[in-house]
Amino acid sequence: MHEKVAKKIEMTCFSQFLKVKECFSKGNFHLPLGPLEALLEVYDKEKCCFRLGKEVKDFLLDMGLEDIYFITGLPIDGIQVSGYVTYEAVDLVMKHLNLKDYQARDLLIKGSGNGAINVNKLPLYFKELPSAASDSDVEAHAKAFIMYLLGTTLLPNRKGTIMPDFLELLDLQKINKYVWGAAVLAHIKNVLGNGKKSICCFTCGLIVFALERFPFIKNAFVLPPIQPLFLTWIDVVYTNFKNKHTKTKVEDYIKLFSRMKEEDVTWNPYERLALSQDDVNQLRAKYAMVPIICYQTVCLNRPDICFKQLGLEVVNVFAIPKMKVVQPSKHKDIDWRLYEGHGKTYNYPELNGMWTNRFSYLVTNLPNGSSESSSSIDVDTPLIKYRKTDINRKRKRPEYEYQVVQCEICLLQVVLSFFFLYV
Repeated sequence: MHEKVAKKIEMTCFSQFLKVKECFSKGNFHLPLGPLEALLEVYDKEKCCFRLGKEVKDFLLDMGLEDIYFITGLPIDGIQVSGYVTYEAVDLVMKHLNLKDYQARDLLIKGSGNGAINVNKLPLYFKELPSAASDSDVEAHAKAFIMYLLGTTLLPNRKGTIMPDFLELLDLQKINKYVWGAAVLAHIKNVLGNGKKSICCFTCGLIVFALERFPFIKNAFVLPPIQPLFLTWIDVVYTNFKNKHTKTKVEDYIKLFSRMKEEDVTWNPYERLALSQDDVNQLRAKYAMVPIICYQTVCLNRPDICFKQLGLEVVNVFAIPKMKVVQPSKHKDIDWRLYEGHGKTYNYPELNGMWTNRFSYLVTNLPNGSSESSSSIDVDTPLIKYRKTDINRKRKRPEYEYQVVQCEICLLQVVLSFFFLYV
C-alpha cells in the first residue's frame, strides 16, 4: 500500500486493520473451527444470544456491543449503518472510486450497472497508486481498501460481493460517525440465526469472543492489554491452536457447552484493559436494549436478559418489538431507515427510531463519567419523506422510492417574515 493511501486510512476507525498483513506474515492461518461450529448449534435465534448449560441449568450469554468493540475497535455509538440503496450503481462507483464508465460496469458483478461490487476485482484496479495521483485518487484508493476489507473480512458473503451503497458512508470526513462495530455484530448475529450449518461472517471475531469468554478453550494464555483484541489473539491462535483443536470433535464441544455452568464463563474478560475517555463514551451503548442495524439486516443487543456479563444484577426491562424485516433482500431504490413495504409489512422506521433514541432504552443508569447525549444525529441529514412510485417497469410490482426534501432555514425565515408582516 502506498504511504499516502495508508495515511488516509489511518485517519479512520479502520486504521487498525492495516496491521493485519503483519499478523499473517508467518504463513497460512487456521482458525479453531470446532468451537465455532459448536457455538452455531447453541445459538438461540429468538433471543439473539447463546443458550448454554441446557443439560444442567441453562443460562444466556450474548455477543454484545461491548464484545465487538473490544474485539475490533470499531465504533458502537453513533449513526446506524443504513440508508438509501440505489438500483443503478454505475454513477455511484464512478463518483467514489474515480473510475470510468466501462471500468465501473466491469467492477459490478452483473456488468449491467445494477449489481453488487465484485470484491475480487478491486485489487485489479487499485493495486498501485499512479505517480501523478491527485488527492481524490488517493481517497478513492483508501475507499477501495475499506470496501475490500468489508467484503472479504468484516461483512463477507459467499458470492464475494459488497453493496456499492457502502461507498456513500465512506466519506473520510464522516466515516467515523457510523457504528461499524454494531453493523459487523448485526451481520454476525444474522448469519448465526439463519439456520444454516455453515456460516460466512467475521469468524475471526467470533473465535476471539469464544477465547475471551470460555476458559476451557483459551486455557492458561494471558494476553497483554492491547486493543483491538483480534490482533493480539491472531498470533496466539497461530502459534498454539493450529493442531490442538483439530483433534476435538464438534460434538464434544457441543457437550461442553450443554454441560456448562455459569462459573465456567469469564463474565468480565475485559477488565484488564485500560479505558480512555473515548472508550467510556463508546461503551455507554452496551447498556441499550436496541436493534443493531446494517441496512436491511437487523438483530438485537440483549443487555436486558444478558445483564450479568455487564456486571449488573437488576435491570430495567422494555417491551421488545417484533422485528418484521426482509431476510434476505434484493430490494433496490429504497431507504432502509424508512422502508415499510406494502401494507406496512415491515417496521424499519420503528427499529431505526429505537437506535436513534437508544438512550431511552437503557437497562440501567449510565456509570459516572459517561454522557447520555446521542451522537446519531448528523447535522447534514435531510428530512426524508417517501412516496410510492413505479421505479422500474420490468418489475412485477412497484417499490418505494424515497424523495429527499431539504428544509432550508433561510426560506422558513422568509415565509415567517411575510406572515408577521401580513398580520
